[in-house]
Amino acid sequence: MNASTYPYSQGNRLEQRNTYFYSGFKGVPFLDAWRDARKFAARDLRAAQQSEVVEIRSRQTPVSNGIDTLKLLEKLLAELLAGDVSDETRAWTDILRTRFEVSKRVFCTYAKTYPHKPVTGSDWKNLSLYVGFSTLMDAAYTAMGDITYLNALLKCNDTLVSVCHELSSEDKARLSDLLKKEAHYIDRLANTLEISL
Repeated sequence: MNASTYPYSQGNRLEQRNTYFYSGFKGVPFLDAWRDARKFAARDLRAAQQSEVVEIRSRQTPVSNGIDTLKLLEKLLAELLAGDVSDETRAWTDILRTRFEVSKRVFCTYAKTYPHKPVTGSDWKNLSLYVGFSTLMDAAYTAMGDITYLNALLKCNDTLVSVCHELSSEDKARLSDLLKKEAHYIDRLANTLEISL
């Protein structure tokens, strides 16, 4: 990887998933390339209006013997936004984060039993669920400050940026807002670590 490029949001990352394995830190030039890639995406999203209403839509009916991801995302997000960071809320947020980290996909339905793998035949192409997942990771990072949520937010945003032309107007507006927050978090983290960007 050339230090002046940010490859993680190029191409269709929903179909051709990033692995991030052995992805070393490439220094400030890498962060500059990340910022440039996000600014380019923001130009594509500029026409969309910022949306404060959180509504996640699902196209597929969840499998009856599984956990409905849409309902779970909505429940967890409402709890985090209300300041409810119970052990159960954190546990389910971590389960969804782990499931995403393993597959780089957000499925419509997950098994009710541990390890909560995606139910066979469950849809993973619903972009609104990815926006909902990023929104959850944003809320979790804000509420708990755990860097693993920021990490998942960055990775899911990479996927969303790579397919932003396929998003609904509402989801484009939400992604635009998430990218602004993401940049703020990175700047704040850099300042904390005394890294000049």
